[in-house]
Amino acid sequence: MLVKRPYLWLTLAVAALYGRSLFFGFTYLDDHVLILNDLPFLSDWRNLLEVFRRDTFHTPGTGTAYYRPVFTLSLMLDAHLFGAVPAGYHLMSVAVHAAGCALLYRLLLALEFSAASSFLGALLFAVHPALAQAVCWIPARNDALFGVFAFAAFTAFARWLKDGSRIELAALLACFALALLTKETAIALPAACAGWALLEPARARGRRWTALLGAAAVVAGWWALRTAALRNPIRLDAAEVLKSLWIGKTGLLQYFGKAMLPFDLSVLPTIADTRVVFGCGAVAILLAAFAVRRPAKPRVAAFGLAWFVLFLAPTLILHSTTLADLMMEQRLYVPIAGLLVALLSWIPELAPRAGFAAAALFAVLAFSHSRHFRDRIPFWRNAARTAPNFPLAHRNLGAMLFLDGKLDEAVAEFRKAIELNPSEAMAHNNLGLVYMNQGKAMEAEVEFRRELALYPDYTDALYNLGLLYSRTGHEKEAAALWSRVLQLDPGNPDAGPALKALGAR
Repeated sequence: MLVKRPYLWLTLAVAALYGRSLFFGFTYLDDHVLILNDLPFLSDWRNLLEVFRRDTFHTPGTGTAYYRPVFTLSLMLDAHLFGAVPAGYHLMSVAVHAAGCALLYRLLLALEFSAASSFLGALLFAVHPALAQAVCWIPARNDALFGVFAFAAFTAFARWLKDGSRIELAALLACFALALLTKETAIALPAACAGWALLEPARARGRRWTALLGAAAVVAGWWALRTAALRNPIRLDAAEVLKSLWIGKTGLLQYFGKAMLPFDLSVLPTIADTRVVFGCGAVAILLAAFAVRRPAKPRVAAFGLAWFVLFLAPTLILHSTTLADLMMEQRLYVPIAGLLVALLSWIPELAPRAGFAAAALFAVLAFSHSRHFRDRIPFWRNAARTAPNFPLAHRNLGAMLFLDGKLDEAVAEFRKAIELNPSEAMAHNNLGLVYMNQGKAMEAEVEFRRELALYPDYTDALYNLGLLYSRTGHEKEAAALWSRVLQLDPGNPDAGPALKALGAR
C-alpha cells in the first residue's frame, strides 16, 4: 500500500475526529486551577521565567510533586492568544495530538518499518479511544506534549546510532530535556534508548554511551531546576513506593486491556470500578497470537512490550493511596506506542483492510467517548456513573449540579459521597451550602459544623458558617468566624469585605 502525503492524512484524521472539541468547555477538574484561577499569572509575559521556579499547581505551603513548566508555558501561550475562551485551548490540544501522530510515524520509519505499516500504526494511534482524554481534557495535554518530545527524542536516538550525526545527538538531548520539563515519566527514556541499542549492530552500540552521558547531564540540570522550584516536595520512602506499586498492579492489567480492547473507558477511571475482563481478554489474545504465529521480529516485539511497561510503571508510583486508585487514560499516550511497535513486529506488513477496519472502529468509539468531555455536567455524570464507588466523583458532580441550580440532585450526590467516605473533604460544607440556599438553616449549620469537626482550619466552611450566622441575626458569631478566616488567610477575598460590611451596620 503506497501512502502519499501521510502527514496530511494523519492531520485530517485528527481534525475530523476531534474538531468538535473546539466547542467544548471546561470540566472543572484541574482546568479551573491551571487556567481560570491562574489567568492573571498566565497572561503576563513577565512571568515567563517564573514558570520554571514554581510547581505546576502553584500550591505554596503544601506538598508538591509536579514540575512541568513546558506544559505551563503552553497554557501561557494559550492565555495570550485566547484569554479564557476554552475553544482556543482545545484547538491547541488538537494541534499537539496531530504533531504527536506525525512524530510517531517518523519514529516507526526510523525503526525501519515500511511506510505503509508506519502509517497504519500512526493512524491507529491517532484515533485510539483511550487517548481521547489526552486531546479533549485540557490538563491531559501534558501527556500529549510529553509524547511529542519523547517520540522526537527516541527517533533522534535511533538515527544517531545509525549515522552518528551530531545534529541527531543534539536533537536527542534537546528533546529529552523538553520531555523531562513536561512530565517526570521521561526519566524512563534513557532506559528505553539503552534497550534499543542492544538490538543494533555492535559497531553502533558504542554511540549509546555518548548519548547516555549527555542524558545524565540533562537529568542533573533538570533535577537542579526541580529541586529549586519544589520548595516542599513530597518524598516517598521505599515502603510507600512498594505500596503504590502493589495497589497499581491491577491497574497495569486494566491499562493493557484499554490499550488492546478499549471498550471500558471513563473520564475518571479507578481500579475498583474498572473491569479486568478486558485486560484478561487482551492477555489471552496475545498468548493465542503467539501460539499461532511467532513474531517476525521477536526482539523488536519484546522491546515494544517492555516500552509499554517501562513508561507506565512510573505512573503507578503516586503520593497518596487515594490518587493511586486513579488510572487516568491519558497516561497511555506514550506507552501505547510500544504496543504498536510490538504489533507491527508481529505482522511485517499489516493487512490494509484489517488495519483500516480497526481504525474505523476505534474512531467510532473515540467519537462516542469524547462527548463526555464537552462540559462540566456530562464530564462529572460520566465520572459518577463509571466510578460509582469513588466519593470524589459524586462530590464534584454535586458541586456542578449546585452551580446549575439543580439543588435536589446536588443533595443526593453529596449524600452519596458522604456515604462512601464520611470524612470526604468539602462534602459536608457543600451540602451545607445547598441547605442554606434552600432556606434550611438548621440543617446547613449541622453540615458546616461536621465539616469543621473534620477540618477545623478549612476557611470556606468557616466563612460559610459565618455567612449563615449573619443571615440569621447572629452577627457576633459571624464576626468571630470571619476574623478566624483572616487569621488563616489574610488575603481572603470574601471574609475581609464581609467583616467590614458587618461593622458598618
